[in-house]
Amino acid sequence: MSIGLTHILQFHHLVDAIQACGGQKTADGRRYRTGGGILWCILKARDPNAYREIMKKGKEFEVNYLLLLLNSILKF
Repeated sequence: MSIGLTHILQFHHLVDAIQACGGQKTADGRRYRTGGGILWCILKARDPNAYREIMKKGKEFEVNYLLLLLNSILKF
């Protein structure tokens, strides 16, 4: 995975352009995406491997955090 600052800045400019043109609706069309939601959508479309890797790392972090939290609660 190699998403550098240059790519993120390009994506940020795309997000700004999309929002300036009226935004982007969610898949069900009921509401508009936030800037972060648009960014994730762009990343997923442009570099699916990087998106999957980021999501995988996020899930691993979440699981490890929950395990630490449970261990600290159960020690009392």
